[in-house]
Amino acid sequence: MESASQSGLSPTVYRRDVEQQPVTPVRPWYEKLLEANLLPDALIRLGIRRLLALRLKQENVADLEGQKKRLMDFVSDLRQRPIALHTSAANAQHYEVPARFFELVQGPHHKYSSAYWGEGVSDLATAEEAMLELTVHRARLEDGQAILELGCGWGSLSLYMAERFPTVKSWAFPTLDPSARLSRQRCGSGAFATWRS
Repeated sequence: MESASQSGLSPTVYRRDVEQQPVTPVRPWYEKLLEANLLPDALIRLGIRRLLALRLKQENVADLEGQKKRLMDFVSDLRQRPIALHTSAANAQHYEVPARFFELVQGPHHKYSSAYWGEGVSDLATAEEAMLELTVHRARLEDGQAILELGCGWGSLSLYMAERFPTVKSWAFPTLDPSARLSRQRCGSGAFATWRS
C-alpha cells in the first residue's frame, strides 16, 4: 500500500504502515493556516483541485482487470472496518453547540437536517415547510396512521404531522438528550402536550 505522501493525500487520514497498523497522524503544514483562516479562497480552491487531480490519477487504471482488482481491494478493506468510527466523540462534539444556537439559526419548524429551496422560495420558514411537505409526500404519510420516528432530532417532522394530521399517532425518539429536551419543550407549547422519549 502506498504511503500518504506517495498518494498526495493528507497523512492525517490515510497514513498507515506496512502491517496496516495505524501510525500517529502527522498534520500537514497547511492545516494550521487553514484553521486560522489565513489562506485566500483562490489558494484553497487550487489546493483542492490539486488533491482531486492526484486522487483521480491514483484511481485511473487503464485496464478492466486492474479496475476490478482495485474495487475488490477497496471492498475488502471496507468489510474489515467498523461501520462508523468514533460515534461517541462525534455526538459529543456535535452537541457542544448549545440548543439555543439552533433556535437562533433555524426557521420556525426547527427543521434540523435540510430545507427545500424550490423555485420562488425566498425564506427559511417556507423552505422548511416545503421540505417537511416533501417528506410527508415521499413517505406517503396520512392522517390516522401510526408512525414511529427514530432519531427525530428536534422533532420537526413529528410536530408538523401532529399539526397537519389530527388523528395521527406518532412516537418520536431523539437519539441524544439535548434534542430530547428541546423537543419536549416545543411539544408542550404547541399542538400536543405529551412527548415520550
